[in-house]
Amino acid sequence: MSEMRIGTLIVLVGLAGLTAAQSHAGTLALDITANPGNTGTSTTHSLGWQFQVNTPIMVDGLAFFNGGVTQGHDVGIYLDSTHTLLVSTTVLTSDPQSGTGPWLVHAITPFLLAPGTYDIAAETGADNYTSGPLSMSTIPEITFLQDRYAFGSPVLAFPSATSGTVGWFGPSFTSFDAVSTPEPASMMLVGVGLLLSGIVRRKRSSTR
Repeated sequence: MSEMRIGTLIVLVGLAGLTAAQSHAGTLALDITANPGNTGTSTTHSLGWQFQVNTPIMVDGLAFFNGGVTQGHDVGIYLDSTHTLLVSTTVLTSDPQSGTGPWLVHAITPFLLAPGTYDIAAETGADNYTSGPLSMSTIPEITFLQDRYAFGSPVLAFPSATSGTVGWFGPSFTSFDAVSTPEPASMMLVGVGLLLSGIVRRKRSSTR
């Protein structure tokens, strides 16, 4: 194998390491840490909560509270100022669980959330939702603001209303810090590969 190909291979291995590190870095952005509160069922609700992003984060999974989930649930994150749906997916009954809820989490292609105000909602279907937990925890990159909901639609809709309830769950998401330092070992592999490729290019140009 030529030195150029070796250098390219090293770069690819390093990039794969970075991707793998990020794909496993997601943590639950909001979790219910005690009694989840009241429960209910409806087929015409999009329930969720509003939050502030304090520092950039990458969303890598959308979640639905597992209070006895029997069907898939559409979950989405909206930009509050424009009601624009930024990212969405369907959380499945076969998805892995996370957190103390626990929550079912469906992985997505990482999506950047810049500092700002957002709303997350889930179409609840015929499954139970919960509201007013005794306590909750959030990652430091976000701040929980208030509950949000939309009544009267059997499909995912922007949650434009609030009632003073301590959140509707419904949804959560997983994320990792978008400004965190990449894994050192993977960065070293990328650097070595690029250096080796550069040396080979110089040798080839000097022999012409």
